[in-house]
Amino acid sequence: MTDLAMTDLDAGFRPLTRARGDVPADRQCLRCAATFRSAGFGERICKHCKTQASWKSDMPLATGGRGDRTAG
Repeated sequence: MTDLAMTDLDAGFRPLTRARGDVPADRQCLRCAATFRSAGFGERICKHCKTQASWKSDMPLATGGRGDRTAG
């Protein structure tokens, strides 16, 4: 064990564990509404949507309103 790891253990750090509800499950994609197998509750976008150029460039799926966030 390295000195750093021993220091972490002495300081009371624990290995990361999954939350009780963080389990693989069939979930609905938040972009296209397709059902897909998710690795955990943090994964809500299907692999197909993640391969799209709009996802990679961080563009919104659809625009609404004026397109800015200023109060007016």
